[in-house]
Amino acid sequence: MLTYLSIALLGISAIIGIFWKPGAYVGTIIGSAYFIISGFTPSDQMSYFVLIASLVWIIVSLYSLSYDRKYGKWLASSLALMIMGMMIILQATNYLLLITGWEIMSVPAYVIVGMNKKESSPAFIFMMFSEFSTILIIAGSVYAFFSTGTINFSPVTSYGPLLLISLGAVIKMGLTPFMISEWLPIAHGNAPANASAVLSATMTLMGVYVVMKMILQSPDNLGVGYLFLAVGSISILFSSIYAYISENMKMLAGFSTIENNAATLSAMGLYLVASS
Repeated sequence: MLTYLSIALLGISAIIGIFWKPGAYVGTIIGSAYFIISGFTPSDQMSYFVLIASLVWIIVSLYSLSYDRKYGKWLASSLALMIMGMMIILQATNYLLLITGWEIMSVPAYVIVGMNKKESSPAFIFMMFSEFSTILIIAGSVYAFFSTGTINFSPVTSYGPLLLISLGAVIKMGLTPFMISEWLPIAHGNAPANASAVLSATMTLMGVYVVMKMILQSPDNLGVGYLFLAVGSISILFSSIYAYISENMKMLAGFSTIENNAATLSAMGLYLVASS
Protein backbone atom coordinates (compact mmCIF):
# COMPACT_ATOMS: atom_id res chain seq x y z
CA MET A 1 0.00 0.00 0.00
CA LEU A 2 2.81 2.42 0.85
CA THR A 3 4.31 1.86 -2.60
CA TYR A 4 1.13 3.08 -4.30
CA LEU A 5 0.98 5.94 -1.80
CA SER A 6 4.46 7.02 -2.89
CA ILE A 7 3.43 7.06 -6.55
CA ALA A 8 0.24 8.97 -5.69
CA LEU A 9 2.25 11.51 -3.67
CA LEU A 10 4.48 12.21 -6.68
CA GLY A 11 1.41 12.72 -8.88
CA ILE A 12 -0.04 15.16 -6.33
CA SER A 13 3.36 16.88 -6.08
CA ALA A 14 3.38 17.41 -9.84
CA ILE A 15 0.04 19.24 -9.59
CA ILE A 16 1.15 21.28 -6.56
CA GLY A 17 4.33 22.28 -8.41
CA ILE A 18 2.33 24.29 -10.93
CA PHE A 19 1.26 26.67 -8.18
CA TRP A 20 3.93 26.21 -5.49
CA LYS A 21 7.33 24.83 -6.48
CA PRO A 22 8.72 24.20 -2.95
CA GLY A 23 5.62 22.12 -2.19
CA ALA A 24 6.42 19.84 -5.12
CA TYR A 25 9.95 19.22 -3.87
CA VAL A 26 8.77 18.59 -0.30
CA GLY A 27 6.20 16.13 -1.67
CA THR A 28 8.93 14.41 -3.68
CA ILE A 29 11.07 14.06 -0.55
CA ILE A 30 8.19 12.54 1.41
CA GLY A 31 7.17 10.26 -1.46
CA SER A 32 10.75 9.04 -1.96
CA ALA A 33 11.12 8.34 1.78
CA TYR A 34 7.90 6.30 1.72
CA PHE A 35 9.19 4.50 -1.36
CA ILE A 36 12.24 3.31 0.58
CA ILE A 37 10.10 2.18 3.51
CA SER A 38 7.70 0.25 1.28
CA GLY A 39 9.99 -0.98 -1.45
CA PHE A 40 13.37 -1.75 0.12
CA THR A 41 14.12 -5.13 1.64
CA PRO A 42 17.79 -5.84 2.53
CA SER A 43 17.45 -9.50 1.52
CA ASP A 44 16.09 -8.58 -1.94
CA GLN A 45 18.96 -7.59 -4.22
CA MET A 46 16.72 -5.90 -6.79
CA SER A 47 15.24 -3.61 -4.14
CA TYR A 48 18.62 -1.89 -3.77
CA PHE A 49 17.68 -0.04 -6.96
CA VAL A 50 14.78 1.44 -4.96
CA LEU A 51 17.13 2.51 -2.16
CA ILE A 52 19.76 4.08 -4.41
CA ALA A 53 17.30 5.90 -6.67
CA SER A 54 15.19 7.21 -3.78
CA LEU A 55 18.22 8.58 -1.94
CA VAL A 56 19.21 10.48 -5.08
CA TRP A 57 15.69 11.89 -5.45
CA ILE A 58 15.68 13.06 -1.82
CA ILE A 59 19.09 14.75 -2.09
CA VAL A 60 18.25 16.41 -5.42
CA SER A 61 14.89 17.64 -4.08
CA LEU A 62 16.57 19.17 -1.03
CA TYR A 63 19.04 20.92 -3.32
CA SER A 64 16.20 22.07 -5.60
CA LEU A 65 14.48 23.99 -2.78
CA SER A 66 17.14 26.69 -3.13
CA TYR A 67 18.24 26.03 -6.73
CA ASP A 68 14.92 26.28 -8.57
CA ARG A 69 14.33 30.02 -8.42
CA LYS A 70 15.17 31.21 -11.91
CA TYR A 71 13.17 28.53 -13.73
CA GLY A 72 9.47 28.61 -14.56
CA LYS A 73 6.69 26.66 -12.90
CA TRP A 74 7.11 23.54 -15.02
CA LEU A 75 10.49 22.32 -13.75
CA ALA A 76 9.27 21.12 -10.33
CA SER A 77 6.16 19.47 -11.81
CA SER A 78 8.06 17.80 -14.64
CA LEU A 79 10.70 16.50 -12.25
CA ALA A 80 8.02 15.01 -9.98
CA LEU A 81 6.32 13.30 -12.95
CA MET A 82 9.64 11.95 -14.21
CA ILE A 83 10.40 10.45 -10.79
CA MET A 84 6.87 9.01 -10.62
CA GLY A 85 7.54 7.20 -13.91
CA MET A 86 10.71 5.70 -12.48
CA MET A 87 8.83 4.55 -9.39
CA ILE A 88 6.33 2.76 -11.63
CA ILE A 89 9.20 1.03 -13.45
CA LEU A 90 10.77 -0.16 -10.20
CA GLN A 91 7.46 -1.54 -8.93
CA ALA A 92 6.12 -2.89 -12.24
CA THR A 93 4.89 -6.49 -12.09
CA ASN A 94 4.10 -6.73 -15.80
CA TYR A 95 5.28 -5.40 -19.16
CA LEU A 96 2.36 -2.99 -19.54
CA LEU A 97 3.30 -1.15 -16.35
CA LEU A 98 6.95 -1.16 -17.44
CA ILE A 99 6.10 0.52 -20.75
CA THR A 100 3.78 3.00 -19.01
CA GLY A 101 6.44 3.96 -16.51
CA TRP A 102 9.04 4.24 -19.26
CA GLU A 103 6.93 6.79 -21.14
CA ILE A 104 5.90 8.74 -18.02
CA MET A 105 9.60 8.98 -17.22
CA SER A 106 10.61 10.11 -20.72
CA VAL A 107 8.01 12.73 -21.71
CA PRO A 108 8.56 15.12 -18.74
CA ALA A 109 12.31 14.72 -19.27
CA TYR A 110 11.82 16.01 -22.83
CA VAL A 111 10.02 19.06 -21.39
CA ILE A 112 12.86 19.66 -18.94
CA VAL A 113 15.60 19.41 -21.58
CA GLY A 114 13.52 21.72 -23.81
CA MET A 115 13.51 24.47 -21.16
CA ASN A 116 16.75 25.76 -22.66
CA LYS A 117 15.26 28.31 -25.06
CA LYS A 118 18.62 29.10 -26.67
CA GLU A 119 18.89 25.68 -28.29
CA SER A 120 15.97 23.41 -29.11
CA SER A 121 17.75 20.52 -30.84
CA PRO A 122 18.90 18.66 -27.65
CA ALA A 123 15.28 18.18 -26.57
CA PHE A 124 14.27 16.74 -29.94
CA ILE A 125 17.37 14.51 -30.00
CA PHE A 126 16.50 13.28 -26.51
CA MET A 127 12.91 12.48 -27.49
CA MET A 128 13.94 10.73 -30.70
CA PHE A 129 16.25 8.33 -28.87
CA SER A 130 13.74 7.92 -26.00
CA GLU A 131 10.94 6.88 -28.37
CA PHE A 132 13.26 4.52 -30.24
CA SER A 133 14.05 2.99 -26.85
CA THR A 134 10.34 2.64 -26.05
CA ILE A 135 9.64 0.94 -29.40
CA LEU A 136 12.28 -1.71 -28.69
CA ILE A 137 10.94 -2.31 -25.18
CA ILE A 138 7.42 -2.70 -26.59
CA ALA A 139 8.75 -5.15 -29.18
CA GLY A 140 10.53 -7.17 -26.49
CA SER A 141 7.41 -7.14 -24.33
CA VAL A 142 5.25 -8.41 -27.19
CA TYR A 143 7.83 -11.13 -27.87
CA ALA A 144 7.72 -12.15 -24.19
CA PHE A 145 3.91 -12.17 -24.23
CA PHE A 146 3.76 -14.56 -27.17
CA SER A 147 6.43 -16.74 -25.53
CA THR A 148 4.73 -16.97 -22.12
CA GLY A 149 1.07 -16.18 -22.83
CA THR A 150 0.96 -13.53 -20.09
CA ILE A 151 1.91 -9.87 -19.71
CA ASN A 152 3.21 -10.57 -16.20
CA PHE A 153 6.94 -10.93 -15.65
CA SER A 154 7.68 -14.65 -15.77
CA PRO A 155 10.52 -16.93 -16.96
CA VAL A 156 10.91 -17.08 -20.73
CA THR A 157 12.50 -19.88 -22.75
CA SER A 158 13.92 -17.56 -25.43
CA TYR A 159 16.55 -14.86 -25.07
CA GLY A 160 14.84 -12.73 -27.75
CA PRO A 161 12.94 -10.54 -25.23
CA LEU A 162 16.17 -10.02 -23.29
CA LEU A 163 17.99 -8.80 -26.41
CA LEU A 164 15.23 -6.46 -27.58
CA ILE A 165 14.51 -4.92 -24.17
CA SER A 166 18.23 -4.68 -23.38
CA LEU A 167 18.80 -2.84 -26.64
CA GLY A 168 16.10 -0.36 -25.65
CA ALA A 169 17.75 0.05 -22.25
CA VAL A 170 21.20 0.45 -23.84
CA ILE A 171 19.86 3.42 -25.81
CA LYS A 172 18.72 5.04 -22.56
CA MET A 173 22.13 4.34 -21.04
CA GLY A 174 23.84 6.04 -23.99
CA LEU A 175 26.13 3.10 -24.77
CA THR A 176 27.74 1.88 -28.00
CA PRO A 177 26.72 2.21 -30.82
CA PHE A 178 24.44 5.10 -29.76
CA MET A 179 27.28 6.81 -27.90
CA ILE A 180 28.74 7.91 -31.25
CA SER A 181 26.01 10.55 -31.59
CA GLU A 182 26.88 11.90 -28.10
CA TRP A 183 23.13 12.31 -27.58
CA LEU A 184 23.14 11.59 -23.84
CA PRO A 185 25.80 14.15 -22.81
CA ILE A 186 24.25 16.75 -25.13
CA ALA A 187 20.70 16.25 -23.82
CA HIS A 188 21.59 15.84 -20.15
CA GLY A 189 24.05 18.73 -20.36
CA ASN A 190 21.31 21.07 -21.54
CA ALA A 191 19.00 20.30 -18.63
CA PRO A 192 18.98 22.32 -15.38
CA ALA A 193 21.51 21.02 -12.85
CA ASN A 194 18.97 19.32 -10.56
CA ALA A 195 17.24 17.55 -13.45
CA SER A 196 20.59 16.64 -15.02
CA ALA A 197 21.53 14.86 -11.79
CA VAL A 198 18.30 12.84 -11.86
CA LEU A 199 18.68 12.06 -15.56
CA SER A 200 22.25 10.83 -15.23
CA ALA A 201 22.05 9.12 -11.83
CA THR A 202 18.62 7.47 -11.93
CA MET A 203 17.11 7.54 -15.44
CA THR A 204 20.08 5.62 -16.81
CA LEU A 205 19.84 3.39 -13.72
CA MET A 206 16.38 2.35 -14.94
CA GLY A 207 18.12 0.88 -17.99
CA VAL A 208 20.43 -1.14 -15.73
CA TYR A 209 17.43 -2.30 -13.68
CA VAL A 210 15.45 -3.46 -16.72
CA VAL A 211 18.41 -5.38 -18.17
CA MET A 212 19.04 -7.10 -14.83
CA LYS A 213 15.35 -7.97 -14.44
CA MET A 214 15.30 -9.57 -17.90
CA ILE A 215 18.52 -11.49 -17.22
CA LEU A 216 17.00 -13.05 -14.10
CA GLN A 217 13.99 -14.40 -16.01
CA SER A 218 15.79 -15.42 -19.21
CA PRO A 219 17.77 -18.59 -19.95
CA ASP A 220 21.54 -18.34 -19.52
CA ASN A 221 23.23 -17.65 -22.85
CA LEU A 222 26.98 -17.45 -23.41
CA GLY A 223 26.60 -15.43 -26.61
CA VAL A 224 24.50 -12.73 -24.93
CA GLY A 225 27.06 -12.55 -22.13
CA TYR A 226 29.92 -11.98 -24.58
CA LEU A 227 27.80 -9.40 -26.42
CA PHE A 228 27.22 -7.44 -23.21
CA LEU A 229 30.93 -7.67 -22.40
CA ALA A 230 31.88 -6.38 -25.84
CA VAL A 231 29.39 -3.48 -25.83
CA GLY A 232 30.35 -2.55 -22.27
CA SER A 233 34.11 -2.73 -22.87
CA ILE A 234 33.98 -0.66 -26.07
CA SER A 235 31.78 1.91 -24.35
CA ILE A 236 34.16 2.16 -21.38
CA LEU A 237 37.10 2.80 -23.71
CA PHE A 238 35.52 5.48 -25.87
CA SER A 239 33.55 7.24 -23.13
CA SER A 240 36.81 7.57 -21.18
CA ILE A 241 38.50 9.13 -24.21
CA TYR A 242 35.56 11.48 -24.83
CA ALA A 243 35.52 12.49 -21.16
CA TYR A 244 39.28 13.15 -21.21
CA ILE A 245 39.11 15.54 -24.16
CA SER A 246 35.82 17.21 -23.18
CA GLU A 247 36.10 20.88 -22.21
CA ASN A 248 32.50 21.19 -21.03
CA MET A 249 31.95 20.09 -17.43
CA LYS A 250 28.39 18.87 -18.02
CA MET A 251 29.49 16.92 -21.10
CA LEU A 252 32.32 15.40 -19.08
CA ALA A 253 29.82 14.30 -16.42
CA GLY A 254 27.64 12.80 -19.16
CA PHE A 255 30.49 10.69 -20.51
CA SER A 256 31.36 9.67 -16.95
CA THR A 257 27.77 8.42 -16.60
CA ILE A 258 28.14 6.40 -19.80
CA GLU A 259 31.39 4.91 -18.52
CA ASN A 260 29.73 3.81 -15.27
CA ASN A 261 26.77 2.32 -17.14
CA ALA A 262 29.16 0.50 -19.47
CA ALA A 263 31.07 -0.99 -16.54
CA THR A 264 27.78 -2.23 -15.09
CA LEU A 265 26.74 -3.81 -18.41
CA SER A 266 30.16 -5.51 -18.61
CA ALA A 267 29.64 -6.90 -15.10
CA MET A 268 26.24 -8.28 -16.13
CA GLY A 269 27.85 -9.81 -19.23
CA LEU A 270 30.50 -11.42 -17.02
CA TYR A 271 27.70 -12.79 -14.82
CA LEU A 272 26.05 -14.41 -17.85
CA VAL A 273 29.35 -15.89 -19.07
CA ALA A 274 30.12 -17.31 -15.61
CA SER A 275 26.60 -18.73 -15.31
CA SER A 276 26.60 -20.45 -18.73
